[in-house]
Amino acid sequence: MSAQVNRIINALNIPLRVLLVLAIVAALAWTVYFFIFAASNLTKDSDDSESSNVVESRVDAEDIVRADLFGKVKEAPVAQEIKETALNLSLTGVLFNATDPAKSIAIIKQGNRSSEKYYVGDRIAGVAELTEILEDRVIITRNGQREWLAFDEPVPIFEKNDETSFLFEHPTDAQYITQAEVGIQESEVKNEAETLNQWLKNTIKKSSKRLESEPNAVLAEWGLAPLSEDEPEGYRMDEAMAGRIGLQSGDVVVAVNGTAVGNISQDLPKIQQHLENETLELTVQSGDDTMKVSIKLN
Repeated sequence: MSAQVNRIINALNIPLRVLLVLAIVAALAWTVYFFIFAASNLTKDSDDSESSNVVESRVDAEDIVRADLFGKVKEAPVAQEIKETALNLSLTGVLFNATDPAKSIAIIKQGNRSSEKYYVGDRIAGVAELTEILEDRVIITRNGQREWLAFDEPVPIFEKNDETSFLFEHPTDAQYITQAEVGIQESEVKNEAETLNQWLKNTIKKSSKRLESEPNAVLAEWGLAPLSEDEPEGYRMDEAMAGRIGLQSGDVVVAVNGTAVGNISQDLPKIQQHLENETLELTVQSGDDTMKVSIKLN
């Protein structure tokens, strides 16, 4: 019985071996096919997929600009051109507050009217607003436009002419005026024309001879009193003097044209020199504030 079984096993052994060898060959063939052909197809499919993704992910440059990745660019402010005002105004004085410029005062004359004090925000001539006060000029706003008004340039009394002609004509009786009429006209002109700068020059001229002999009496007439007899600590103004330049009683003039004042003996030689300048600049101490008052002399 066992001999018969062995014969059957030996008979099946050869076909099984052949099948095993064929299976191994088939597996090797499939492996070679996969690496050579299937891998190349996968690479191609991957390239096609990546190419498709690149096309689909295209970004518009305008979208980047609209995204404001780096923030919005601020437009540079455009400087507004400021022209000289055409209004019939004259700047006769500036009380410049160096501590707080917003508290400065401008003294402005409109046409033939008397000079008046103006603060920032005040209306001028009914058509303009005082916007800013500087040491040598002011800025006004009219119809939405900023304009500047500065001290007038000194006008020469005599102008040079290339040719001069003169023809004398005798006046008629109707053209003569009496001495009384001359006096009235001179008085009217004096009252209209005597501004702060002229008052200063006329007052100093009248008192110049007395300054050396009785300086304290002259200062008292001017409304000034030295704070110290020895040191130049300034002159205190009374109500009348302070009111002429738009200040308050008790304010102290500590410097004139940048030079400390307060000692009359030291200040006397410089008075005439100060009057020869085009502008008289007073440095005034008003409480805790320091102001500069510019007065046009010529």
